[in-house]
Amino acid sequence: MITHPAKSISALADPMWQDLKAFVLERSGLEYYADRDQELAAKINDRIISEGLSGVEAYLATLQCAAHGDLEFDQLVQELTVGETYFFRHQEVFEALRQTVIPEIMNRNHVRRTLRIWSAGCSIGAEPYSIAILLDRHFQDELRDWDVTIIATDINRRCLVNARRGVFHDWAMRGVEPSVIRDYFDIDGSRYELTPMIRDRVQFQYHNLAHDPFPSLLSGLHTFDLILCRNVTIYFNQALVHCCAANFHASLVPDGWMVTGPAEPNDDTYRQFRSTTLSGAVFYQRSNTIKPSIPMCSANPPVRPGLAGLAGTRDSAHRGRADTAPSIRKRPGLEPMVPRDVAPARTMEARFGIHGRADDLARRGDLRTALELVQRQLDKDRLNAAHHLSASLLYSGIGEEAAAEHSLRRAIYLDRKNAAAHYLLGLRQQAIGDMRAAVRCYHTAIGIAIGLAPEKLVLEIEPMTAAELIGLVEKQLEVAQCS
Repeated sequence: MITHPAKSISALADPMWQDLKAFVLERSGLEYYADRDQELAAKINDRIISEGLSGVEAYLATLQCAAHGDLEFDQLVQELTVGETYFFRHQEVFEALRQTVIPEIMNRNHVRRTLRIWSAGCSIGAEPYSIAILLDRHFQDELRDWDVTIIATDINRRCLVNARRGVFHDWAMRGVEPSVIRDYFDIDGSRYELTPMIRDRVQFQYHNLAHDPFPSLLSGLHTFDLILCRNVTIYFNQALVHCCAANFHASLVPDGWMVTGPAEPNDDTYRQFRSTTLSGAVFYQRSNTIKPSIPMCSANPPVRPGLAGLAGTRDSAHRGRADTAPSIRKRPGLEPMVPRDVAPARTMEARFGIHGRADDLARRGDLRTALELVQRQLDKDRLNAAHHLSASLLYSGIGEEAAAEHSLRRAIYLDRKNAAAHYLLGLRQQAIGDMRAAVRCYHTAIGIAIGLAPEKLVLEIEPMTAAELIGLVEKQLEVAQCS
């Protein structure tokens, strides 16, 4: 609905309108608005009025501003994205998970006894909570001593905050079996509150599929057994959809599963996968004969690489800132990974030293070799906090979480001013449900990073600057603080 038609029409006629529109679509990936100028202008106009700005040019400058652009962009995204969903949406998907997918994963992982699931574009949280309920209801005994991780991400922080609270209303509960409501919700009129047992089994965090890297050791987005990304990529352009498909493929373990929305299956887009129909739903599976994939496309101008090809390790953009803004690197888009014969490993080593070499190996999927390289450096210098931090990330990537936490705490012990280490410790505290400790860690990380030059490198595996870290922590902090 266009709430301010005169202002919206004026915005559409503004000579800067196309620049603003291109910036918003490129950074958000929301191609849905490419031919909906009136609708997009109405929502942007509301933000212009809310911020007391003079018009389109001033709003674009605000979005490009290093100091305030991220915050305002998040506010705009909250207006542009829809958080409507409900529990056990498309029942055939959950039947397939119960009957085929989860049993297959459990059989495959019976030795290491881990289960990793990612709900990408989780909205208000109904999907990941539905998964948690399904696992508790049908596989409680079998998974009793397993390490089960359910990560849920979204671009809309308002949705993430609401999801973390675990409170829903009639619309999200339509069609849910009475026994499920009785066992897993406390009811007060039209208010349904999830039991803490289920709520605490899902980790919510901010992630922009169009702009943030994946797979990623830093964000914990790697080596998944199951990825659900339903009714999300229908809003993206085809180039971005192909990019996401390649990166989802790289984020799965061999034989890992993925499911999309009913309108999204496309044999060309998901040609790297095997496809199969289970209980009427289309699932994709990563072949264990395919080498770790390297995404060869870019949705936004590349800035900082993510990690490609992590999948086998457990088992074997935007436009420039405004002229007045400091030069701060943005969180990266989906960067093409250059083949080894084009960009030899010594290039990264020359840029970032031994950690650059390890990062290069990690991005190409060889985490164990990267870890061996870092361990050799630790044998020479056991008091090097950066080496311990890199080892922590790599241990986590191969599923050795106890060793990862030990290395992380060692890094903090050796360097109390290590901002990235405090952030990673915050993620670990958030994962186990200790939100107060997570918030303390996040505040500590920000406090340290603010005192550094914006371009100061604070992480060498998946290289990250102080300015990037501050932006990343602030996004996670809002989700953690809602508890």
